[in-house]
Amino acid sequence: MTHTTNNSVTQNSIMILSWNANGLKNHKDEFLITLQEKRIDIALISETHFTNNYSLNIPGFRLHHTNHPDETAHAGAAIYVRSSLTSHPLPKFQTDYIQSCAVSIIINNIPVSIAAIYCPPKHNISSEQFNLYFNSLSHNFIVGGDLNAKHIQWGCRVSNPRGSSLLHSITTKNAKVISPPNPTYWPTSPIKRPDILDIFVIKIPNTLYSSIVNTHAPCSDHSPVLLSIDCQPLPNHYNLPPLHTNINWDNFHKSILQKTSLKVRLKTKNDIDEAVNLLTSNIQASAWESAKPSQPHISNIILPLYIRNLISLKRRARCLWQRTNYPSDKSQYNALAQKLKRTIANYRNESYIKHLESLTTKDGSLWKATKNLLRISNPPAILRNTNGNWVHSDEDKASIFSNYLAETFQPHNSILLPEKINIVEQFLNSPLQMSPPPKHTSPAEVHYTISKQSPLVTI
Repeated sequence: MTHTTNNSVTQNSIMILSWNANGLKNHKDEFLITLQEKRIDIALISETHFTNNYSLNIPGFRLHHTNHPDETAHAGAAIYVRSSLTSHPLPKFQTDYIQSCAVSIIINNIPVSIAAIYCPPKHNISSEQFNLYFNSLSHNFIVGGDLNAKHIQWGCRVSNPRGSSLLHSITTKNAKVISPPNPTYWPTSPIKRPDILDIFVIKIPNTLYSSIVNTHAPCSDHSPVLLSIDCQPLPNHYNLPPLHTNINWDNFHKSILQKTSLKVRLKTKNDIDEAVNLLTSNIQASAWESAKPSQPHISNIILPLYIRNLISLKRRARCLWQRTNYPSDKSQYNALAQKLKRTIANYRNESYIKHLESLTTKDGSLWKATKNLLRISNPPAILRNTNGNWVHSDEDKASIFSNYLAETFQPHNSILLPEKINIVEQFLNSPLQMSPPPKHTSPAEVHYTISKQSPLVTI
């Protein structure tokens, strides 16, 4: 079941990181550095310890996460997708025994579901339950995370019942397991031995070549694995600037006058729809021509050199302890980990104090900081079509909204009464008056006419 293709990583490869963080908040800085250094496109995180009140947003990435059903800070799964990739969220799978979130991306014109998963070790999971989960994904999928499923088929030391259930499930689904060559779980207890717990379950065309390696950063009691797939995902085309930012209104006025023509036929429903679409296109085109295109913001979070050196020392100490398992090496690793934790905490406190001191009401920085703190980002809603299937593309979502609006905004029933229809038809069918009505005669006009005809008559 282990599949490790030795193809080199290129710029056309998509890099997928899978890691059991055991609380992502405690390893935030190392995680950010790894995302930059390894050019990670998608990160699948197990044991995030996220809740409804806490999650970790990273600049340049979109976050999708599934918490444990009891909403306490344990277990959970999350997926980070680079903003430059086009992706659509899929329904969450949230149970006591499986927490998973997934997105759909296009790889070589093939829709593929990519999911992060975490399976707590205390539950018994049958092959039917695994089948239920895999059925919630699309035909092609890549699932990565800590399933706590061991089997000698993918390089584990021993097999457990969950591993046998997973093997039976993926066999019926014609899927396969991709596992790294070295252990990913490093227990602190001396009576336990390292083993492979973080794996990928994939079902993709054979034309998509892949390779998997172990990495040593970031690190918790699990080490990450890195899966590279030789393909080119569909890029995300950034929206052109909206109408309220960076618009030269004089140029916009000139452009809209040049594009707009009042000689438009408006006789039928199709004529009106075409005119509305043309006007909308002209407004958008004029706005885009009169505005400076916005560039995607790519944030480079760079820590000071002395902190990066401490992170490197900590990584080397951890690798040494994993090789030797000596208590002295473990003590040195723990000391470096605690020193790094204190150093990062002090650095963040000092940086935040400097940031607060720089805020002022004169340039609006205080208002912007307050707005960012109070902002709540909600994930986009997932819609179903009339068949009950989930929709992902913009065209399908627009069709659902248009059908809903057409059904909602219907003419009032009282307008269509036969009596009112007859009144309207009689008015429309009545002949038009070809000349204005005669003017009323005033007393002055009568007096003038009589005096003109009979000058001797005195009135």
